[in-house]
Amino acid sequence: MNLILWTLRRDPTARLPVAALFASFYILIILIGILGNVCVLLAISRTKSLQTVSNLFIFALSCSDIVVCFISATFTPFTAFYKVWVFGPILCSLVPFIAGTSLCFSAFTLAAISVDRFLLIRFPLNNQLRHKHAFFTILLISLLSMILSLPMLFTQKLVKMEGYCGEFCFEHWSPYERLREVYGTVLLIVQFVIPLSIITFCYTGISVRLNKSVLLRRKKMGIYHQKIANQRRQRTNRMFILMFFAFILSWVWTVVFNILRDFGLLPEFIAEQEFLYGVITHAIAMTSTVWNPILYALLNMQLRNAFVNLIPIKIRKWLSKEKLVAANIGIAAEKSLNKLLVPTPSAIYIYSSNNKKENNLQSRRASSCLLPSQQNKNEENFLKSGEELFSSTSDIQL
Repeated sequence: MNLILWTLRRDPTARLPVAALFASFYILIILIGILGNVCVLLAISRTKSLQTVSNLFIFALSCSDIVVCFISATFTPFTAFYKVWVFGPILCSLVPFIAGTSLCFSAFTLAAISVDRFLLIRFPLNNQLRHKHAFFTILLISLLSMILSLPMLFTQKLVKMEGYCGEFCFEHWSPYERLREVYGTVLLIVQFVIPLSIITFCYTGISVRLNKSVLLRRKKMGIYHQKIANQRRQRTNRMFILMFFAFILSWVWTVVFNILRDFGLLPEFIAEQEFLYGVITHAIAMTSTVWNPILYALLNMQLRNAFVNLIPIKIRKWLSKEKLVAANIGIAAEKSLNKLLVPTPSAIYIYSSNNKKENNLQSRRASSCLLPSQQNKNEENFLKSGEELFSSTSDIQL
């Protein structure tokens, strides 16, 4: 009955093809996100050299992404398509709280990573953040994220809509609707504006510091070693910067959508299809769980090697055999090509014959250029008689 009513409202999310398309996308995101982040957890936990302060933050970030895959990427799309909340009042309050906590945790963790990188580059001789500092920072970030998301535990309630069957899980702020706008504004500032400012400041300082160090070390360090050191630092900083931009570009759409909805500023064409655009922005936000493992594999050599070591030995041996076979095929092809380029005996004979003919011709030409002083004095009369012939021959040689 509810599906019929929503279809009459021309809601595309009530149509089976649209639901199937989004369901396939969410399933793909969940599988890749969980698999990729589990690989990150295993790689860092099994490799002693990867257990640095920055990688501990990455470890925590991967844990948060796994929680997002299990909670936000499952309950939200199911509710958007099924419309009715069927999981009870406790999960109605708990699921948005966990989703909000994970979002705040990810933003604060990225800011903490940028601060750690800034301290490492700006003050390289001082004692940097240690593991106990990293654990304390992660715990503090977790508590702060839960405090900011705490209002969701009390405002998410099951609501019955007139003319529809079942119950719906919505934010219910009445009689304090004004607080909804205040909370949305505070969340926007704390979740995005402050972390964005911290990350921008830190990576700008890192860039300036690296440029200065290049100028100072240009005379002291060889060009090759200088290039290698700069590339290593730039690769690491580039990875964290791309992580931040991937997070922002993934989540900014759903955050803007929610803040405009709280203030009642959604454009009319979006307000008419609130479920559809809500699902689209949420699906884009869920891609944030996929980008981080991909960036680690592309830009961090140590993590990439650790990922390879997670592959079972039999599969690695099979892949190495395949590479060896391909290399042997390439070598055999190169040898056969070289054989084709080797001249045959007949070609060698023709080439040597041509060389002999050319040598004979050159010797004849050289003999024809002998000077008169080199001839026998007894042939003086013969040379005088053949003066015309000699002069004509020497004209040809000139």
